[in-house]
Amino acid sequence: MTRLIFHAGTHKTGTTAIQGVLAENRDLLAERGIYYPHIWMHFGRAPESRSSNAHFTVANAIANDTPDTQAALDRFLSDLREKSSAFDCILLSAETAYRLTTKPSLAGRISDRQRRRAYVERLARTFKDFDSEIVLYFRRPDSFATSLYSENVVRGSNIEFERFLAKKQFRFDYRFQIDLFKEFFPTRSYVYETAASDGLINRFFSDNELGTPPEPEPAPLRVSVSNGATRWIQRANAETKDASRIQRARWFFALQPENRALFGHGPTTFWNSVEQRDAFVEQYTSDVFELTFPACDPQLPPLSTWSDAEHDAANEAFKNWMKDNRSLLRKREMSVRIHRMCIARRRRRVVQRNSRT
Repeated sequence: MTRLIFHAGTHKTGTTAIQGVLAENRDLLAERGIYYPHIWMHFGRAPESRSSNAHFTVANAIANDTPDTQAALDRFLSDLREKSSAFDCILLSAETAYRLTTKPSLAGRISDRQRRRAYVERLARTFKDFDSEIVLYFRRPDSFATSLYSENVVRGSNIEFERFLAKKQFRFDYRFQIDLFKEFFPTRSYVYETAASDGLINRFFSDNELGTPPEPEPAPLRVSVSNGATRWIQRANAETKDASRIQRARWFFALQPENRALFGHGPTTFWNSVEQRDAFVEQYTSDVFELTFPACDPQLPPLSTWSDAEHDAANEAFKNWMKDNRSLLRKREMSVRIHRMCIARRRRRVVQRNSRT
């Protein structure tokens, strides 16, 4: 059987950068006998979309299991089986496969972990015709939690940090996740910080026997907002029900270098104490014997706080910035609308084509 590598993340470990390099170098990989599939012709995703660099729609279709998604997934699998005779290896990448679960059953309540197990079992059945393996990169849990929290807030949540940690427990339970994947797949796990220190793309190519990576090492494709900006956005989310375009504008505003001073100077933390952070790291790494994470710093930077005066100043600056950048923001929003219309149109075509076959 043809070897199939499924890079299942995890989140916040440079997956966007990796997927961008893999997509940009499909021809190079093909010359080496490695097939990194397109998804747009099967799932209706716009080919120029950054999300088309990855295989999220494949992972999502396995979770959703509707007639339409199953038809698209069957076409995708037929393509893989057809290509398998011409390639030594198929490579897929979708970090959503690390967190997805099956949908709640109407027949009775089952836990998130049971639904998570059902998803991985379904993933294994989907790729049973291939010599499949899972590849995972893990970030030290405290760093992972902080980065994931900021992204969650930017996407519209107003949840507090401690509640977020409790709500996302199985994301941080590396032992559970590794053992679950190992139940159904050969599984390889690596430490993100170690890979990043060696050059993330270089290590990814080396770890997965992809040959010499393209040069030079590309810059990361995603940038996170500061902790202060996260506090601002989190409070704004709690105070108002802004339209998604305003949420996107807040994120864009917070990333601008000229606005950084509004959100504080120097590093801060969401952890209340060294003891809280260290207990969290110990809880989720003490039994993960195959991974060695870098040691935590013995001290923490100051706790990230956000005063009324800071909030008012940021809101006023944001309002003025919105006025001064109307044209730029209109262009960005028009681009988003056109992109979504293209995706919807392609999806309709895929559904129509599937219904005829």
